[in-house]
Amino acid sequence: MFTTDGIEIGVISLPNSLICIKWQLLFALTLQLVFIATTAGAVYPNHKLAWMFLPAFGVPMFAWITLLSYSMAGLHVTHSRLGVATGLLGTFRSGGGAVGNAIFGTIFNDQFNTYVGPPIAETALSHGMKARDLPDIIPAVIETNISAPSLLDAIPGTAQAIQESLRVSVRGVYGHTFKIVFYVTIPLGVLTITCALFIEDSTRYMTNHIQFEINKDDFFKRAAVDALDSTDTEKAGLGSTVTGKANGDIGGERLDRIVADDIDQDMFQNLGVDL
Repeated sequence: MFTTDGIEIGVISLPNSLICIKWQLLFALTLQLVFIATTAGAVYPNHKLAWMFLPAFGVPMFAWITLLSYSMAGLHVTHSRLGVATGLLGTFRSGGGAVGNAIFGTIFNDQFNTYVGPPIAETALSHGMKARDLPDIIPAVIETNISAPSLLDAIPGTAQAIQESLRVSVRGVYGHTFKIVFYVTIPLGVLTITCALFIEDSTRYMTNHIQFEINKDDFFKRAAVDALDSTDTEKAGLGSTVTGKANGDIGGERLDRIVADDIDQDMFQNLGVDL
């Protein structure tokens, strides 16, 4: 479609040949760590565009990692344990998400409560507000930033410009807290990549070979029954007419001959059965 040059065709096809599962996993984990960790630079000071695009590249890596993990698990365990393996993957994925949310939520709340007071107090005092009003100002600023923009109106001396300055202060605290949370992801990401280095690669199992097992007796029996429904038995070389069929089976001596291990496959070709 694009060229007839063999070298160029090979170059164009190169991305499709990069199927090394282990290195794909390492690459996806690295990208996830890089983009999520660098998001720390987007929140303090707050950069809206960076906050929009950095997580947009890091978060989708999770779906890639999940797909590769299930693929590797399916190729490295026996079929009898495949259900257990995939079930454990789902359990640890959900459990890990719950534990991660609890850890990051605890860190966020702790750091926010630690850092929120001084910036708001400094901003309020610099605009001439009274120190005795700080116990009311700090929670009012937090609630104003979230969902109740009119709370500060009840506090004396909070003009619109002052309210905006206080809102900027509390948002800076949120940014600082998120930065710490994103920093915490770095050692966890490094640990994950280190563990992934010891995973056995499953690329050697990614072949076009399909391994299957059938019951030869049942296969030949069904093939013979289907063929004999529409073909004269004498043409197949079965000898005398079959004595009878019931419930999809061929009776008597003829059935033993059809399902024998050394069956003459030419017989089925004469019947028009494709083996």
